Amino acid sequence: MKRNLVLIALVLPLAIALGGPEKLAPDLRLLLQHDLSSPLAQGLGLQAEDGLRVLIWTREAGAAWELPGFTPSGVWGTLATGWVDPAALSRLAEVPELLYIEPARRLRPSLDVSVPEVGAPVLWAGPPGTRGGGTLVAIVDSGIDPLHPDFRVDRDGDGWEEGSRILFLWDQTLSPGGSTAPWGLSYGRVFTQGELEAQIASGYSESSDTLGHGTHVAGIAAGDGSSSTAGYVGVAPEANLIVVKTTFYEDAVLDAVSFAFDRAEELGLPCVVNLSLGGHSGPHDGTSLFERAVDAFLDRPGRAIVVAAGNEAQEGIHVGAEVHSPTTWHLVPEASSVTARFWHPFQLGFTVEVAAPGGERTSVLPGGQGYLATPAGQAWIDNSGYPDPRNGDRQIFLQLTGVSSGASWAITSALSAAASAPDWLRLPDGRHFMLLGTSMSAPHVAGACALLLSLEPNLSWDELWDALTGGARVDGFVGQVPNPGWGWGKLALPGASEGIVPSPSGARPRLWLLESPVDREARFLYQLPRDTGWAELRVYTITGRLLWRQALEPGGGEIHWPLMTSRGNPVASGLYLAVIVSDRGTSTILRVVVQR
Repeated sequence: MKRNLVLIALVLPLAIALGGPEKLAPDLRLLLQHDLSSPLAQGLGLQAEDGLRVLIWTREAGAAWELPGFTPSGVWGTLATGWVDPAALSRLAEVPELLYIEPARRLRPSLDVSVPEVGAPVLWAGPPGTRGGGTLVAIVDSGIDPLHPDFRVDRDGDGWEEGSRILFLWDQTLSPGGSTAPWGLSYGRVFTQGELEAQIASGYSESSDTLGHGTHVAGIAAGDGSSSTAGYVGVAPEANLIVVKTTFYEDAVLDAVSFAFDRAEELGLPCVVNLSLGGHSGPHDGTSLFERAVDAFLDRPGRAIVVAAGNEAQEGIHVGAEVHSPTTWHLVPEASSVTARFWHPFQLGFTVEVAAPGGERTSVLPGGQGYLATPAGQAWIDNSGYPDPRNGDRQIFLQLTGVSSGASWAITSALSAAASAPDWLRLPDGRHFMLLGTSMSAPHVAGACALLLSLEPNLSWDELWDALTGGARVDGFVGQVPNPGWGWGKLALPGASEGIVPSPSGARPRLWLLESPVDREARFLYQLPRDTGWAELRVYTITGRLLWRQALEPGGGEIHWPLMTSRGNPVASGLYLAVIVSDRGTSTILRVVVQR
């Protein structure tokens, strides 16, 4: 028998004096009265292994470093992630410098035809032509299969793809083992490109993608198709990758975005971050601390973030109404714990009555909180009515725990070496399969951003937005734009690139050193002007004696110096100089420290 939970709302004017608790999200206010070990608190699904993981908003930039009882993980201006002792929440809320604190909530993960459909091959062919060289695509997701051939490269032409296009892989779910310290991180394990290539040689990877979602997303954005003759090539097949296997909590996702952009900044490369994930918490108006932090990262040219949205537009998980008289909604839980938030303008208040399936009920006036325990489950209602500091609105918070469930589950499967997929989704080559949804749309756009940034690395996010929306294709399916179903239309790279002015033909070659010091080989990325006739990498001693030279392929890519002379003799520890010499000029000279 279907059981309904009934909510009745009555409109009343409201005026409440503000105090410290209004700075706490409603689920954190619940913890002021219920211990974390209680079933009601556990139903919130908060992350609290080493303290409660939270997002913080302060008045002044950097103030989070000094907040009592708060241990920062990442600080970006007035926004921060980190840990707080639940017992210190009340004291922290009284600190004048604090504007708002919300828990780090759990998010979830939400080619042969689609890549030509968005016009990527047109941009590959040119003119001027680009396949994403000289850019980084960062995938924050369920991980990646680093042994998959689509993310590897054959550098010596022997038919074995011994190299990795993944420059960094941060697995947030593994024990640190000291690998995160050089990057200023306190959790997870970071693998460099060299370590990943050692894993390729051994045929075993310490980090896996058991869900397969991240591997699939990465393949759409930047897979090079080398594992298949069927044409399953990603949008930007020559872009290099940064991958973060995330815990899917909001604070960890923000740490991942920061990690990607920090590495891109060190390398001097443009970077687009793909977030094929999402959740339903917050006001959905761009003012949650997570959304503010995502926006704050786009503060300079050469950066873009693409987020999946819209998969659940038809599922009725959001409702709205103008409440002029007592109004009843029926909520049928599909899980044992359910959270509902009712947002309304700050000028009004509501009396809320919650009725359980067995007829038990409680009524909560504006400014109050209520708790209802029944055989069918527990309900916590926070109708405190504090104006939310983020947007000025008010919310009524409802938490149900231990309720009867409709036993509806969603299973996500995708392909990597550690994941499986239904046979009807698997493609004939055995290495690729099909998935639907905006999780798969987002990496198409991320790859498109990489191609546009490859043409002009200094594009701002606003310029990328204008190019993508202005170049979108409109047809009979799309209708008048913009609209809620199709947005600005269908992604069309030929149109998006029309307004992009590529770097001038007289531009100099560009060279980036991926890591230093080095002990086995030096890895470089390079990019050549489009009309370059010849170019080669040269390595010199500090006194100017030529040690090594190697011809470069047109366009751009990756090149390695094996720490040898051209005669095959190993070089000693010391300082060396690397530079690209070409008929279009020379690159900036880079210092390479060899530390045997």
